[in-house]
Amino acid sequence: MSKSDRNDDIASQSPSSLRQRVLSAIIGVPLVVAGLVVFDLRPIPDYFAVGGLAVLLVAIGYELRVVIPTNTVTALALIGLPSLGLVILPALMNKPTLLATLVDLGILWIVVWFFLLMYERRGRRVFANLAFRCAVCYLYVLIGGASLYLIFDQYGSIGVLTLLGFAWSIDTGAYLVGKRFGKEPMAPQISPGKTKEGLYGGIAFGLIVGGVIVSVSYPMGFKLAWQYSVIIPILIAAAIFGDLAVSALKRATSVKDTGSFIRGHGGLMDRLDSVLPVATLFVIGTTTMSHWVVVGNH
Repeated sequence: MSKSDRNDDIASQSPSSLRQRVLSAIIGVPLVVAGLVVFDLRPIPDYFAVGGLAVLLVAIGYELRVVIPTNTVTALALIGLPSLGLVILPALMNKPTLLATLVDLGILWIVVWFFLLMYERRGRRVFANLAFRCAVCYLYVLIGGASLYLIFDQYGSIGVLTLLGFAWSIDTGAYLVGKRFGKEPMAPQISPGKTKEGLYGGIAFGLIVGGVIVSVSYPMGFKLAWQYSVIIPILIAAAIFGDLAVSALKRATSVKDTGSFIRGHGGLMDRLDSVLPVATLFVIGTTTMSHWVVVGNH
């Protein structure tokens, strides 16, 4: 670990940084909730949702330019605009089948996670490859954006808020436990500030919030609660690897944050790096298990 890495980690865990995080959360969370509630209003929720998603995709595409060594216009042309068209057009045309087919490509996250696990052997060289970094960006922006829209379309604002709360609980648990008890590095070659103790804290928080979700869903039907029970451990893994993947992208291009949009938290992408993979795996997992239930009934 370099001296600059250690200094960054100390700065990110300082009391002032924690105060900035808390203040940003106090301001930002109500805004997110209010925005989703507005998007869920009738009779024109689709236009609100599609418009909000378009703004989100452009913002994420803009921030990800830091992991692509080119100018902003080229980065948006490579990542933002294709993602915007492929997600927004089917949404406007009310063709969820096209979006669902697109989300199925999210299974490629397994390839990214493999190279994260093999980072010291061969993953470092893979993440240094521009084409691979662009592909990972598409998994976040394109596949993640389509997943968020499908979740909103099926579950409304409460579904998106539940997803955000679940993913951010894992981030919060990892940060708080790692800050207080963190000693042993988890992935020093990818993100020197992350610790194994923080990892365990994130998993614990995720299991607690996941248990609440299962308990609330149980009255709605045993099959639904069973599906959530099976998929929650997978979603916790998706959140952890999603966070690590963005760290690996930033490590390959020697940047600390994707931006400074949210004070104390870094860029917008630094808050969505776990949310977007979780959304994708949630759509894939629930769709797959629902299909198994239908086949089993026949």
